Amino acid sequence: MTSVEDRYAAAEAAAEVRRRARMRRQPLLLIGLVGVLVLAVGVVSSIDLRRLRTPQGVALRWTQAAVFGDCTDYLHYSIGPDDRAEAQLCRDLRAATADARQHNAEIGLRVRGVERHGSSAVVLLDVTRKSDARRAQLDLRRTDGRWLVVRDASSCGVVVCP
Repeated sequence: MTSVEDRYAAAEAAAEVRRRARMRRQPLLLIGLVGVLVLAVGVVSSIDLRRLRTPQGVALRWTQAAVFGDCTDYLHYSIGPDDRAEAQLCRDLRAATADARQHNAEIGLRVRGVERHGSSAVVLLDVTRKSDARRAQLDLRRTDGRWLVVRDASSCGVVVCP
């Protein structure tokens, strides 16, 4: 007969074998999980970058920048005359959109339609805030291989242009 200590020792030895096998698998699981996450981020980035090659993608990105005060995207995705210095324009944009940033969950953007005519396009979209829905029409031009929103009275009528 074996003593109680011998049975405990045998049980601990068996548990130790299982614990070591599990420890050998953990780094492989972690590497696999990181690989899946990197792949997912790559796919999402690819889709997002492809969207920015379309008039509706650029119109949504510019409208979002104009509504929420992202000066970098506002200037990068649009063209139009402005007498102010870039720093002053950015300060004005941030000041005009302070309320929208505080209530960003209440604001929605939706593309209603797109009409393309060669190197120009017209994007119709809805900007909603609570129950107030406004319709915007953005004119876009293809310049140097990318779409840009033309900042004019039509585009700035619904979207606040500083």
